[in-house]
Amino acid sequence: MTKKHKKIADQIIPILRDVFVEERPCEKFSMHFQFGNQIWKLSEKEAHSFHIAARALSTGFPGVHLNTCIRELQKFCCEEFSENSVVFEAAVPAFLLHLESLLSTVSVVYVEISGIQLQVDEFSLGPVKLISSSHPNVDEHRLRIKDIYGKHPAPVDKNITLAQIEVLGEPKFAQEIACNQIQLALDAMQVLSLCENRSAFSPTAQGFILTCTEPIPCISCRQWKYFTPKPTWVYSKDLVRDFSINNPQIKLPINPETILKFEGRGLFSVRELLSTASPSAFDESIIAALKWISSAIREGDCTRRYLSLYIALEALFVRDNSDIRKSSGYSCPATPTDDGVAFLLGKTMEERVKIACRVRELSRTRNMIVHRGYTDVERNDLLTLVYFSWNCCIQVLKMRNQFQDENSFKEWCLRQKYGTP
Repeated sequence: MTKKHKKIADQIIPILRDVFVEERPCEKFSMHFQFGNQIWKLSEKEAHSFHIAARALSTGFPGVHLNTCIRELQKFCCEEFSENSVVFEAAVPAFLLHLESLLSTVSVVYVEISGIQLQVDEFSLGPVKLISSSHPNVDEHRLRIKDIYGKHPAPVDKNITLAQIEVLGEPKFAQEIACNQIQLALDAMQVLSLCENRSAFSPTAQGFILTCTEPIPCISCRQWKYFTPKPTWVYSKDLVRDFSINNPQIKLPINPETILKFEGRGLFSVRELLSTASPSAFDESIIAALKWISSAIREGDCTRRYLSLYIALEALFVRDNSDIRKSSGYSCPATPTDDGVAFLLGKTMEERVKIACRVRELSRTRNMIVHRGYTDVERNDLLTLVYFSWNCCIQVLKMRNQFQDENSFKEWCLRQKYGTP
């Protein structure tokens, strides 16, 4: 075992022994996973320890995405721990060698996406590259493959937009991981482009929707995967939610002009965020907010839109502490939502007081939806919530690099509260 592997093994073996070997009675489980016939159910404390081990693997193998490390560790635990076996340590060196090998196992995945009119040769969003189906890379990969009859796969249709991404890890996990990362990139673009999506919250018109995996209504979404070191070309279809695939009037144009606008809204930070294999606790808050806001844009029902937008605000102010984020119990936020919005958007004390008061008014509607089934949402309240959630998300994207250390965002909020704007 190399020094690097031994250091990682010394970190994870005590954790795994504590979680899987030492049997603890538990009535409430917060995590479960299964590979083959083996199922593991973990308590909140055990799940927290499991994620610490996964992060140690991600840190030790920085090229392997955290989600891949979690999935591989789950598989290892199901294969090596059976009825609290104590012989797992002998299998750890082979497991670490397997993770090391993933750094040289690359799956190139192409997914057809909707809602974008690409007017540049290519456009990158972290590891995701948006390209036209006529891009030379597509045929370069396609022509390396032959079926059992010696024929190449059929050419990809013309005039469609593809997302290309390279995924490290076992090919059987590539499609799921790739689609998740591509959809997150599209979620980020859905948020950055809200100013161009003028019909997104119109009661009578349809705005553009950026998607690769959402169901209903039924329009087929094609996916192509090219794997190394044993090349295979796989074609599959999923269903996607898309109203605009054949209507260029409601597609997002990506050209030098719109890219310049996106850069002013934090495009560089989005690219950094999407490229991070092991996101910080604060990054996870941003990711959650991006997903909730994009979900609100795609949602047709005003009540669910309202709730999604308010949850996005709440997500931004979750404590930037990994231990607390993994806990299933209640924990105080970094700062109350009304204060947090005021800190981010208010430039003077008077502005902050006014903003905080308005957010508290909006929170009452949120509580009525959740606790009473309230459905009569005022349009002005919805649009105000759009303004607050979008601007707060853009602001934290621009400030992202300030809050990569644990609890740094909470400390900033305290300084805003007890200091001066």
